[in-house]
Amino acid sequence: MYIKSVKATRLKMTDIESDRISCLPDQLIDKILSYLSIKEAGRTSVLSRKWGKKWSTQPDLVFDKRSVSTLALEDLSIIRHKFLRMIDHVLLLHSGPINKFKLSNSGSNIMGVNSLADIHRWILHLTGSNQRRLHGCSSNLLKLFDHQPHIVRLVIDDYFLKYLAAGVVPVKLPTPCMNLTYLGLLINFIDSKEISVVLCLLKSSPKIREFTMFAIEKQPGLLTPASYCCEDIFSKPDIPLGLRYVNIEDISGNKFELDFIKYLLLYSPVLENMIVKPTQNVKPELMTELIRFKRASSQAEVIYRGKDS
Repeated sequence: MYIKSVKATRLKMTDIESDRISCLPDQLIDKILSYLSIKEAGRTSVLSRKWGKKWSTQPDLVFDKRSVSTLALEDLSIIRHKFLRMIDHVLLLHSGPINKFKLSNSGSNIMGVNSLADIHRWILHLTGSNQRRLHGCSSNLLKLFDHQPHIVRLVIDDYFLKYLAAGVVPVKLPTPCMNLTYLGLLINFIDSKEISVVLCLLKSSPKIREFTMFAIEKQPGLLTPASYCCEDIFSKPDIPLGLRYVNIEDISGNKFELDFIKYLLLYSPVLENMIVKPTQNVKPELMTELIRFKRASSQAEVIYRGKDS
């Protein structure tokens, strides 16, 4: 009799603890899940049916190196496969609106050029599109903004700019991005199509106020001064750019980077300050060249933050 009583008590206590977890307010559960990685949040689905439902309806999805379990000696191709399939799995099970979808390769190498086809598939899923509806559209840039015209902040990381540069890049989007106020990206300045994508976004977004840009590792042979036509890429915008704050990092001072900076200064009449942070071992004349560039804004201040300054 005593043993049965103990078992009954234990079962009763377990039920009470389970009920406490299940009966937490929705706002508190959402708050807890917001601090967890996708992998950790998924594990909470075993706590109760309510937690499982909450996990599958989270509006903010962030996929990074914390999202997948890795072993110290595990092959990189296996890690990449796990990461890509995990994103597919989460999107398949997810229900409800998705307000934020962030895909980050920072501090790791789990994404590569071969992942562009997967990125394309996720974009189609997020926009509720399918290949048939997009038939005849040869620009990934147009595909994205045709179905997501109300983006407020856009951060383009790693190879995603290369994805947007695939196909025909228009000088300007057919429909302006009237809500976009912040643009941050990584760019390869030796790829003229990536430069064209960035210029297209700036020309199509009259309310962009902040622009942050990092120059990434160069791939020689894509663009050379001999094959480079400044007039073809840097065409004058129909209306002046609305940029106020610009941050440019890791430039080496080559012609393509300087032409881009010159363009921003020339067509940004309300620009207040531009911060330039070069890489190491840049030519000492870089700061002098930047200061000499003509500016549309009399208030614009160019702040050079070199390693020795």
